Amino acid sequence: MMDLVIQGPVIGAAELSSIAALSGAQGITVLDSDGHQAYRLPRVGTRAGVAEFCAMAGIDAAFVPSGLTRGRVRLVAMDMDSTLITIECIDEIADMLGIRPQVATITTAAMRGDIDFRESLTRRVALLAGLPVEALASSTTSGWSLRPAPCACSPGSRRSGRERCWCPAASRSSPTGCSSASASTRPRRTRWKSPRAG
Repeated sequence: MMDLVIQGPVIGAAELSSIAALSGAQGITVLDSDGHQAYRLPRVGTRAGVAEFCAMAGIDAAFVPSGLTRGRVRLVAMDMDSTLITIECIDEIADMLGIRPQVATITTAAMRGDIDFRESLTRRVALLAGLPVEALASSTTSGWSLRPAPCACSPGSRRSGRERCWCPAASRSSPTGCSSASASTRPRRTRWKSPRAG
């Protein structure tokens, strides 16, 4: 059996009822949400139309096994750019070379599903050839902010037993308590190289 977990800044009563009816869920449970609204709808009967409805309503939705609760989760891993944080780091890096529009076009195409992630990454990194790695530091310490809902470092996440998470772009002074890589793991002085064909 699967449960449906939904969350968003505001989920109206009508929307919640519609999602419950659409999914055929056997109830609604309010979740500890740290400032936004979140619900777990147990034992859903169908997934049909749920993702589309939630996307139109601006609500995050995920189907999870009925036995999987937050208290059992010990590690949270997620995409960072435009998910955990508000920017696309590779677009910001491209801005340093004056090629942001070209890189952003590829990023947008990948987000639409026009090209797959591997191809989009290869094409974007190829455009960054010659950029010093040291330039990456400024893109990871300024110009971005955390998205409130998905941050895995929230107090609710800690209460559930996930004491730490690692956010690669977070600075050591991040107010959320996220930790960046230690100095010993910083890349050596080098330059971007274009990916080889094949």
